[in-house]
Amino acid sequence: MHRTGRSAPIASSRLRRYSVRSHSAALGILVTGKITFVDITSSSTYKGTIKVSGSAAVAGTLKFAKTGKVTGTLGGRRVSGRY
Repeated sequence: MHRTGRSAPIASSRLRRYSVRSHSAALGILVTGKITFVDITSSSTYKGTIKVSGSAAVAGTLKFAKTGKVTGTLGGRRVSGRY
């Protein structure tokens, strides 16, 4: 993972799991969470939870299901979709 924003990501990577703590993708936005790859193919599926926070963020939590669905809340509103 490359450095973006003001802080470098603190991440660990194993064969099928990726976790990141306090990664700043953009100034004022922090991303923390863990993703586990369920199926690594051309249409990879994964599961896990990502938390978004920071002074410029629409804060919330997103949960990724191995079925390809993402659900959660951002800015106090429920969100859902497919990845």
